[in-house]
Amino acid sequence: MNKIYKRIFILLVSFSLAGCTQSIHQQLQDNQWNITSTSGSSYTADFSETTITFEQGVFQTGMIYTIEGDKLIMTNPSNNKEIIYEIEKVENEIHLIPADENYGTLILVETK
Repeated sequence: MNKIYKRIFILLVSFSLAGCTQSIHQQLQDNQWNITSTSGSSYTADFSETTITFEQGVFQTGMIYTIEGDKLIMTNPSNNKEIIYEIEKVENEIHLIPADENYGTLILVETK
């Protein structure tokens, strides 16, 4: 009987701790981001619930995105081409690692 109580307690604590962590989706929406790409570009990004707005100087563009598990899927609305990134948290940064080698890794850091 004592083992059952321990397992229930561990299960409840695990769910409580999981509920305290902010989801990546919410974290992306709550902040504006400086992005540096390993392909040599840098720009800012702002995430809404379903779109990303990229800004580099006076140029601005947007993409539709979804998050499925540990994947961020960006879709270009003009041609419906998908770009898939694996999401990896590294300390206070978010790294987006591309599935396609033609794209660079994106390193996101919150703007101050």
